[in-house]
Order: sequence, then structure tokens, then C-alpha cells
Amino acid sequence: MATSQKEILIKLLADVSDVKKKMPQAEQSMDGFIKSALNIAKVTAGVTAFIKVMGKSIDAAAEHERIVNQLNQSLANQGKYTERASEALQQYAEEIQKTTLFDNTAAVQSMALISAYGYEGSTLMQLTKATTDLAQAKGMDLASASSVVAKSVGTSTNALARYGITVDGTAKSTERAASAIQSIEKLYGGQAAAATSGFGVLKQIGNQMGDVFKNIGMAIEPVVVLIGRDLLNVLSSLNDWFSANMGTRRNFFTIFAETFRV
Repeated sequence: MATSQKEILIKLLADVSDVKKKMPQAEQSMDGFIKSALNIAKVTAGVTAFIKVMGKSIDAAAEHERIVNQLNQSLANQGKYTERASEALQQYAEEIQKTTLFDNTAAVQSMALISAYGYEGSTLMQLTKATTDLAQAKGMDLASASSVVAKSVGTSTNALARYGITVDGTAKSTERAASAIQSIEKLYGGQAAAATSGFGVLKQIGNQMGDVFKNIGMAIEPVVVLIGRDLLNVLSSLNDWFSANMGTRRNFFTIFAETFRV
């Protein structure tokens, strides 16, 4: 028997009523789903951020350690390395970071480059300070400026002449270093410190943040090194196996292909 229009209308109204009754439950389920999704997103973002921080920290610590090792080796090559001497120079690098726009890692590298010509102690510190002024005044990175200064005091070639700086004295002598320091400071003295005024503070904040990452990296270094050495041993053993077996007629890939041949 054909369904009357009245029956169809009654059924539609009943379905609508049932939907309305179930709406709160559906809305509650949707809210729960959205909250769960947001929580998952927050956790994922947190994990991703943590991994980035750890990666950046390890990179910063590794780079600083590399530069310190460079300084220590440079001093050792000249027969001037002691732990105390190295620590004093690293502490001076901290002072350079506080009073200029150059970070302590760059300052340590500057001293590593200049100390290769036999300079140490207070003379090395004064040369490094003068180099920061030269670098700031001429818009150079500290490593490049240090190479120019190192060549000028450590050899008979005055690479500073192109900047209007005269240097006198025998190569690698204290007198030649003093001459270079005096000439640089006469033209560019105070430039590195002056750059910290105004917006220069933003660069200094960045340097301090860099130290935070570096210190985190230094703190977790023992764990990273331990895991790294274990992984290195595993990879080394794997490569040894390949070296021993890949040269045979029935090498690994041949065996693999034959094993899984259909």
C-alpha cells in the first residue's frame, strides 16, 4: 500500500527529533576529537622543538670545542701550552664577548690564529683586542682580521699596510706586536666597544643565547660521546664485514638475489 504524505511527514519529523537528541553526543565526541588532535599537535611540536634545541646545542658545543682544541694545539706547537694558559685565554675571550659584538668562540679562534706565530699571555690578549677594533672598523669578520694581523706581526710582510697601518720590528718579536697594537689603536681604537651601543645590544643578546645552547651541548656531551662511540664501533664492524665479503665471487648481493629469486 502506498505511503501517504502524512506518514512520510511524521517519519521525517521523528528522524529530525532523533537527530536533535543525538546532537549533544555528536558535539561532545567532536570536541573530544579536536582536543585530542590539539594535544597530539602540541606534543609533536614540543618534541620537534626539543630535537631542534638539542641539535643546535650539540652543534654549538662541538664548534666551540673544535676552536678551543685549535688554540691548544697552536700553543703546543710553540711549546707554550699549559692548561692554565689556555683557561686564561678562554676567560679573556669571555671578556671580549661582553665588551664587543664578537662572541667568545670567534675570540678564541682569533687567539689561535695569532698564537701560531709564538705570541702568548698579555701580548696575545692585546693583539686580539686590537684585532677586534680593526675588524669592527673595516667590517671584517674576526677570523679574517686575525689572519691579517697574525701575518703582519709573525712575518716580515706587513699585510696591514693596505689599511694604512705601519708595523716595525723583527718578525715574531714583542716589539713588532707592540708596534702593530699602537698603530691599530691609533686609527681604530675603541671601535669594537663603541659598536655595542644602541641596537648593538641585540647582537650581544644573540651571543648570550648562543652560549646557552653551547652550555646545554657541553652538559650532554658525555652521553652523546658514549652513544657515538658505540655507534661508531657498530658501523666499523659492519664495514669490516663488507670489506671481507664483498670481494668474493658469491658476494652479499648475489646471495641476496638468489635467496629471494622467484
